[in-house]
Amino acid sequence: MREATQSGRTGVRTRGRMILVPNRIWICIRVLAGPWMLVLAGAAERSVAATITHDCSTTVGWVVVDGNLQPTTDAQLSADEGLLVFEYTRDTLQMLAHLGGHLSGFSKLAVRVRSKQEMMFGAALRDQDGARFYAMRNVPASEWTTVEFSSAEFELANTSPVAKDQFDPKLAQDAYVLLDIGSVAGFAAGPNTLEVDWVEITREAPPTED
Repeated sequence: MREATQSGRTGVRTRGRMILVPNRIWICIRVLAGPWMLVLAGAAERSVAATITHDCSTTVGWVVVDGNLQPTTDAQLSADEGLLVFEYTRDTLQMLAHLGGHLSGFSKLAVRVRSKQEMMFGAALRDQDGARFYAMRNVPASEWTTVEFSSAEFELANTSPVAKDQFDPKLAQDAYVLLDIGSVAGFAAGPNTLEVDWVEITREAPPTED
C-alpha cells in the first residue's frame, strides 16, 4: 500500500496487512519524521515487514558531504520534477547523505537511480560503535536502475576505525550515504549527474505476543 501526504512529499508502503487476532488486539504504529512516514501493522506472534520510503522530491533531509562527512558546497543538489538531482565532479569524493534513515534492524536498502555515466554505485553507513560498512553495485549509464542491498551484503570498510567481524543491522546508525565508488578508488574523473527517484528501507518488525 502507498499513501501520500497532502503536501505530496511522502510515500508509504507496508508489505504486511492488518490482522484481527482472536482477542481483538491489533497494533498499528505510525511514525512521522521529517519528509517520510512509516506505517507498521502487526498481530500476535507474527513478523511483519514494513517499508519506509524516503522522499526524493525535496532536498529536505539530504545533504552533500565530503570524505570526512562534513557538508560541502562543491557539488550541486536540487529537486526537479519529483527527483533528487546530484551534480558533482568525480575527481574528488562527494557523497549524498540522508540524516534520518531509521536503519536499525533493516533487512534491505533499495534505491532507484539513473547516472549519466556508468558508475560503481555504493551505499555506506556506520554502526553505533563507529564501525564503517559499505555495499556496492554497478549501474549502467543513462538507465533507470533499482539497486537493492541486503543488510548481509554490507562489508567492513578498509578505513573503518573499529574492527568488526560482520555488520549487525540492529546496531546501524540512522544516517547513510550514497556515493560513487569510482571517486573513492580514483578510477573515475569528470562531471557526473546522479538522479534518485526513491529510497526504500525494509525492516522486519519483531514478533508480538498475546
